[in-house]
Amino acid sequence: MNALSEHLPRLSRVRALVLGLSLLVAAVALARIFGRFTALEEWLFFRYTVSWAGTLAFVLSCLSVGNLIVGALSAPGELQDGRVVLAFSTGVYAFFLAIFATGLVGALNGAAFVLVPLVLFLVGAPKLVRDVAAWRERRRGRPLVVRFTPYEVLGIAAGAVALVALYLPVLVPENAAYDSRWYHLGTAEHYAAAGAIRRFPEGVLLGVMPQLAPILYTWAFLLPGGELFDRVELAAHLEFACFAFTLAGVPVLVRYLMPGVRARFAWLAVFFFPSVFTYDSSLHIAADRVAALFAIPAYVTMARALRELRPSACALLVVQLCGLVMTKYTALVAAVFPMAAVAVRSLQFGAGRLSRREVPKGWFWGPLTAVVLGLVLSTPHWLKNWLWYGDPFYPLLRRYFQVRPWTPDSEYFYQVFSSQNWVPTGTPREKLEGLVRALFDYSIRIYNWPDFHKDFPTFGSLFTFCLVGLVILGWKRRLWALVLGIHLGIAVWFMLFQHERYLQPLVPLMAGVCSSVAVLAWKQGWAARVGVLALGGVQLVWGLDIVFWPLHKMTGKSGIELASEFFARGYDKNYGARLRPFEDLASIGRTLPKSANVLLHRDHLRTGLGTRTVWDALRVQLGISYGALGSARALHRKLKEFEVTHVVWEYARASEEDSLAGELVFHTYASRSLLNRKTFGRKSVAEVPLDEPPPERAAVFYFGCRGQPASGLYRIEDLNVQVYWRLPGTPPPTYPAPRVPLENDLDVLVAAADRAIIERSCPQAPQELDGFEEVARSDARIYFARRLEK
Repeated sequence: MNALSEHLPRLSRVRALVLGLSLLVAAVALARIFGRFTALEEWLFFRYTVSWAGTLAFVLSCLSVGNLIVGALSAPGELQDGRVVLAFSTGVYAFFLAIFATGLVGALNGAAFVLVPLVLFLVGAPKLVRDVAAWRERRRGRPLVVRFTPYEVLGIAAGAVALVALYLPVLVPENAAYDSRWYHLGTAEHYAAAGAIRRFPEGVLLGVMPQLAPILYTWAFLLPGGELFDRVELAAHLEFACFAFTLAGVPVLVRYLMPGVRARFAWLAVFFFPSVFTYDSSLHIAADRVAALFAIPAYVTMARALRELRPSACALLVVQLCGLVMTKYTALVAAVFPMAAVAVRSLQFGAGRLSRREVPKGWFWGPLTAVVLGLVLSTPHWLKNWLWYGDPFYPLLRRYFQVRPWTPDSEYFYQVFSSQNWVPTGTPREKLEGLVRALFDYSIRIYNWPDFHKDFPTFGSLFTFCLVGLVILGWKRRLWALVLGIHLGIAVWFMLFQHERYLQPLVPLMAGVCSSVAVLAWKQGWAARVGVLALGGVQLVWGLDIVFWPLHKMTGKSGIELASEFFARGYDKNYGARLRPFEDLASIGRTLPKSANVLLHRDHLRTGLGTRTVWDALRVQLGISYGALGSARALHRKLKEFEVTHVVWEYARASEEDSLAGELVFHTYASRSLLNRKTFGRKSVAEVPLDEPPPERAAVFYFGCRGQPASGLYRIEDLNVQVYWRLPGTPPPTYPAPRVPLENDLDVLVAAADRAIIERSCPQAPQELDGFEEVARSDARIYFARRLEK
């Protein structure tokens, strides 16, 4: 009997081994059967494992190096609540700096994809291991399983449903927003294709703005052996990871605002702001949600820094502030209050010092450390711009610096670009009145494009209306300080960036206030609880169906519908279509050499080509003016200067967003000089030749009947008048008089010109010109160039 007892454990292990191997064989057999219907390489699960594994590597590396930095900047023995969230946000900024530095030395490749997170993880691994061991020691004796009340279980279920509804569209590359395809992902693909971070020679404005998010996505585009689908999905999952840690930060904020409160489910308050599910404010591989990651860490570290202005505490705050403003300028809405608070605290201590009162020793060195470190950590923005473009904030300081590139039309382009921002107008009094109103109606009135979600208040008004309860609850210093900070951010938003999604960095802070007020009110008794449920219920119930609204401007669908259609393609075995996103450009990119540098003409979208790109789209670049160049030969030299090898454009189709001179110059060159043209739907791609085109006379014949410009003979520069984009409050632009007006000598004027433009609507307009060939046409005009002699 004793011998049998001794062998039972061994027999049990053998049985478990046999059982495991048997089930494994059964799984392989079952997979082979399923493979007859859907090939294993078509199973999306395996494609997504790449994104999950890459995201895990990103998170672990950020936590490891971030924990090391946080520990180094913490007081001895200091145990911060929310250490994991703070470590992650700090590590994300370190990750950004590492990828940026790797790009500066031209080492963006598959090896960097592996080595950057690996090195960052190994650097912080020893301390991470020690801290995890210390945490486990502190947890010894505590139950591993947390017991939840029925209300908490209900909250977990509701949060899980919301997260699933938010995550499903993340699994579809086409969920990317318009701005993502032309800015964030486009920049990342450009850097990855170049293998380096280099100057944009055409002076793309989005290339000189803060780029923390595109740099993170650049790492995703370095994925070895990955296809466009895998890289876009990895980028989308990086954004989702940042959002997940943002949610985790809300309970941390609530515990700071109300010490002693657990607030485990305070993160659910974020979903009471329905814009989380709307186009342009949701998870679309953009930057707003990445910026929001740093909002709560910035506020919590500000609170610690204000105690004594200790240099190390100020340094930790600066990392979070840099995370905000280096993601995008508009994240200043969440950074302005911490910066102002430190400045006021420094002045307070300074005044105390002058009055010979006892003040902390760090009152001077802390703020000084913050300023110096802030300048150092932000060099990937201002110093890069200064060295490459001649202006730390190109082109904002163009009046004080010798900026480059700059053309005769650049000032106009930039003014048009700036006029598209939503800023207050009117007299100072009207602006002040609008500011006061905005502090209340920022979530109700539509301050941006109405065609995104019509006039529905999707941002969420819960924060404003929960302040009614806060007033009744009385003075809560920490809560009221945060409320003041949020309203300061709203004021900055109103004065500088009136677009709804630019308020997203404030949402985690608003959610913290709402959760805190709800907890405080809940403790007051049943009557107060009814009010809490009523206020939250009205917001929640009204916003439930927003998840299903077809708001995505690129697809015209809701995120749920987009995901449903995407996965349903497997039923029709349409596997290739769902694994080939952005085919409008990806189909072209597959025909191009990896070393290509493509000029995208008048097209904002650029993700999918897989190559370097140069933009000539008006208003978003300041270095190309076809009308100012004046000739095909000058254009050719400019393309060679920019190292352009191919051009993608709509063949012979003039949009007339440019000046008449600009349209004529570009299409003359494109139709007569580019080589080996291939057509892909409405787009064409062709090679830039080695040889320069022949010289051209500057004379242009214009035939029209609208009065502007008048018919006659012009020089090309006379027609470089921008009429498509109008600056607010300016008179309509006018053309100069023709050098030689048209009277009865049409043939003589045509003979004197090398190029011509004919208005199509004129009753007597010639549709052809002897000796000329048509190079392009628009709805209004036909563009001609003199036929070259063979």
